[in-house]
Amino acid sequence: MPTSLHPNSPIILYQQLAQLSNQIVENIRQQQWVTAAELCHVYSDILELLKTLPHLTREQRKKRRAFLSTILNNDAEIRAYLNPQSQAINCIHNASISNAYPMQTGLH
Repeated sequence: MPTSLHPNSPIILYQQLAQLSNQIVENIRQQQWVTAAELCHVYSDILELLKTLPHLTREQRKKRRAFLSTILNNDAEIRAYLNPQSQAINCIHNASISNAYPMQTGLH
């Protein structure tokens, strides 16, 4: 059986992580907190399983890239939703930097 079809194939596991992260985002949007938390536990179990598998081949790393993009985008959305204070802090920080270092006009 080819590695790419094996249930513990790293690529299959990354695909599952991407699908789970999509489901977590959807459940958070719908404020289905219990379901989202349960999915997070499954997600963590898959991450632990990935740690036990051998390193990826070049071909596998190439295939993983698309899944990582989905996973990272979902992670950013989850973090923003769960920690809205961080967005407010970023706005304040950016405003204070703009005030501290206004654009140079060329006049001294």
